[in-house]
Amino acid sequence: MSTQEALSRPQSLRVRVAALGIGALSAAYAALSAAYFYEDFFRYAPSDLRVDPAGIGLHVSGMTWSYLGFFRIPMALLAVAMLAASAAALWRSRPRARILTLITLWGVLLPQVLWQTEFLADWHEGRGIPAALAAALALVLAPTLLLMGRGLARKFEGQDTLTGWATLSYGRARLLACAVGLAWLGFAATEFIDHANRLPSDLAIFGALMTLITSTAAVVGIVRLRAWALWAGVAATLFVALIPLAALWTPYQPNVGWHINEAFHALAGHDLQRATWTLAPLGLLWIIAGPFLHEFLRKLRG
Repeated sequence: MSTQEALSRPQSLRVRVAALGIGALSAAYAALSAAYFYEDFFRYAPSDLRVDPAGIGLHVSGMTWSYLGFFRIPMALLAVAMLAASAAALWRSRPRARILTLITLWGVLLPQVLWQTEFLADWHEGRGIPAALAAALALVLAPTLLLMGRGLARKFEGQDTLTGWATLSYGRARLLACAVGLAWLGFAATEFIDHANRLPSDLAIFGALMTLITSTAAVVGIVRLRAWALWAGVAATLFVALIPLAALWTPYQPNVGWHINEAFHALAGHDLQRATWTLAPLGLLWIIAGPFLHEFLRKLRG
């Protein structure tokens, strides 16, 4: 029986509607990204220009500069491409189409709404942030609900190195949560690099770059159901720990933008908070992926 025939007619209709919606979302996000990059950066060119670890800066007026992080345009293009690929995979009922779609929506697209909230905070005094967050959540949640259900959940498949693991009672949800969490971790690493001039530390920048590399590898490996992906995720949590570790002795440079200063002091204003952040990512990953890692270690000992 073909993959398409394996779905009932109502399920097939839901998948088709989700595919069309995600395809439209891909085009809409491409337009939104173009407008965002123009309004936040390119509208001020030509202007004084400088390049530093945070990205490319353009002088706006007075003491105000607008920065374009090195990763932002590639990541926006990645989101558009992955949305288009997800729509095509769902339409053709390809294996792993559902897991690719959910990771794209929750782990690649949703984090990027923080760019729009930062834009609203910088240029519009924070007006519209609740509406932007609500709209982003609704756009992600709508296709997710279409792809929910016991029959569609069984489409989360792929029998490679993790044969048997994904079919455990806790398997599908934990693997998906692990992939989405690691995607957010990689996004957080790029956000730190975008604001690296606030915490000038070579160790922290190295940790962020390695976090991005290992978390990306882990997400790709999880989609392919490779056991090494889980250990790449562990490596990502260890590398990201270098950022709060460096903050223990590197002074924070206040930013003109109030939102960054408030966030830093709320989350890492004290040494105890920074020390806690060195362990938090690894602890969360072990909570989510612990059964898989424990089983892997048990088989090695056996």
